Parts: sequence; C-alpha cells; structure tokens
Amino acid sequence: MNCVCVQCGTAQPHLYVRYAHGGVLSAPCETCSRDPPRPTVTYADQGAGAGAGPTTASTTIKRAADPYVENNGVVVFLDLILVKPRAFRHLLFNRPLLQHSNDQIYARRKVIGEKGKKREVDSVQYLPDVKLSPQMAWMRAIRSFVALQLVDAFLRWYYLCTYDSAKYTRADIAVHPLLAPWLGYDLSLRSVLSSYSVVFGAVVAEAVVFHASVTLLMTSYVTLRRRLTRSRAASLTSLDLFKPHLVVNALLLANVSASFLLSLILLWEARYRQPGTDMPVFVQDHTSTNVRAVLDLLAYRLRTWQPDTIIRHLVTGLSSGVALAVVLPRAPFITTTSILAGWALAAAVRTQTLLPSHSGEGTARTIEGLKATSYFCPSWPQ
Repeated sequence: MNCVCVQCGTAQPHLYVRYAHGGVLSAPCETCSRDPPRPTVTYADQGAGAGAGPTTASTTIKRAADPYVENNGVVVFLDLILVKPRAFRHLLFNRPLLQHSNDQIYARRKVIGEKGKKREVDSVQYLPDVKLSPQMAWMRAIRSFVALQLVDAFLRWYYLCTYDSAKYTRADIAVHPLLAPWLGYDLSLRSVLSSYSVVFGAVVAEAVVFHASVTLLMTSYVTLRRRLTRSRAASLTSLDLFKPHLVVNALLLANVSASFLLSLILLWEARYRQPGTDMPVFVQDHTSTNVRAVLDLLAYRLRTWQPDTIIRHLVTGLSSGVALAVVLPRAPFITTTSILAGWALAAAVRTQTLLPSHSGEGTARTIEGLKATSYFCPSWPQ
C-alpha cells in the first residue's frame, strides 16, 4: 500500500519530512508542481555590460502532496461530509500509513551536504516509512464495518420499534424522542437487546451482500485489465494501487456522511407535538375522484419519503460514486454498474429479511413497516 498525492492521485515516496530539531516540512508532489510555470524576472551579472537587460526564468509552484498532514481531523471530516475527492484519497491511502507509522517509527539518518568541511549529521525521518500488510488493512476495514453497522442498525431499530409507539403513548407530555420509549414502559434489557440484535443481523446481511458484490465486480474488472495490459508503466498506475480492501473502505467512508446526517436529525429532532398540533389532513371538497386519488397518493409519498430516504439514496449514492472513482479513476461505467448491482442485490436480501429500506418518522406506518414490526419487534408494546 502506497501513499498518494491527494490532488492528482499519483504515488508518492513520502508525505512529509521530520527533522531532529522538531521542524516538519510537507513533501511536494512533483506531478502537481510541473504546471503551471511562473515567469520571474532576473538581472544579468554586472560584468555583462551596461546593455545587459532583464531575462526571464521559469519557476514552479510547489504544492504539498497531502495538506491534511498539517491539519487536524476536523478539517478532514468536514471535507468528507462535503464529498471532496482529496479527503477520500487521504483517508483511504495516507491516513492508515500515517497512523501505523506513528506506532512504529524508524529514524533515518542522512548527511546534509558538504561545503568546505563535513556538516553536522542531522536526523531526518521520511514519513510514512512503513508498509501496511493486507491482513492489517482488512482488520481495520472489518472494525470500521462493524462500527458503522451498529449505528445504522440502531437508527432503523429505533424508528421501527419504538418511535411511533412511544409517540402516541406519551403524547400528553413534550419529551425528546430518545427519552420517550423509556417512560411508562416496564422494559427489560433482554427484550431490548433481543429486538436490536435481530435488526442488527438483518442490517449486516444487507451490507455484506452490497459490499461483497461491489468489491467482487471491481476486483474482477481490475484483474482483467491487468491481464490485458501487458506493458507496465514506469510509475505506479491506478491499477497497481488498487487493492480489494480499498473498495470496502471507500463504501464505508461514503456511508459516514449519511450516518452522520441521520444521527443529527435524530438528536436534534423537535419534541413530540402536543395533542391537536398534528399536520393537517385533506378535507372533503368538490374535487373529482381521480384528482383526489392523485392527491392522496402524492400525500402518502410525501409522508413516506422523509429526509432519511433522500439522504440514504442521494447522499450515499453521490458519495459512493466519488469514493469509488478515487479508488479506480477513469472508469465511470464499472463504478456505476457496481453500485447499481450492489443496490439491486441488497434490495433482494432486504425483501427476504423484511427490513424496511428507510428509517425515519412514520416508518412503522408504511406497508414495509407494518410487515416488519411484527417480526422485528414481537415483544415491544404497540
């Protein structure tokens, strides 16, 4: 696994240099520094005569290969939420090596030039200076996968099993949705864990099928491309940098923004409305039956298509496309096809597990939610 430039994606030998006195210098990317040249004005030597005029010389702008090295994790996280490709490159290729390098640091010594006499030997560290084994990379991916599925399973379990029942039972007081299920119910920890475990198993099954199908399709494509490409370039290409675990990590990073936004909606959700303050419904009027049916269908879709559904489909789809384009650039057809195929297979698994495709207010009142409630929440008060 090699570190890359977050701007252009080319492989880099190191990202920054740390000196013995504590100074840190970001390593420039030679590919990004080639263009564009900036003309600067220099003057000829005084001995060239009075007629010597100014001459132009070309200098280049040195761009850091990874500016995130000098920033904290908040900046990287914000750029990840904004779906910036450089944030995905940093987290996929560079951040694991930097973390592993901090654990196993090795000092390299180098003699800094000679001028008249040998200068003092300075200790220089070219970081990252370690390689991440595939086993360790897969272990990191599995830990991230489990953590993300725990959050997703809780969001789906909460809106499916507890939200509506707590809302209508505790409608006489204004409480936060997270506290309402625990008021007035004699709940046992065993029933809660049992219900959550079933939802977690269904979420994991759906996610495993999605990640496995996308990884298998992209790995097969890269393997075929490598066999067809006989002549290998002098520098590392995107096919050489491709690793199967990068696909899993890319999909997980793409889901981080959606999980973060859904968690914010849950945490910042307004308190339950008091009785009599619900949203208005359609009243009897003189509209035709056909128009009334269309309006009822539209109202039902608007009630079911909550911000959760938009976030899960639009934000996750956009982030997944950008993340996979970072792993395998200049291959939009295979990345789009892999995502669509993964969604189709995940939907097939979801129909077997009866888990709704979305979560949010009103999930238990949808057709999918009514079928899933009796299966995932058998001991939950309704």
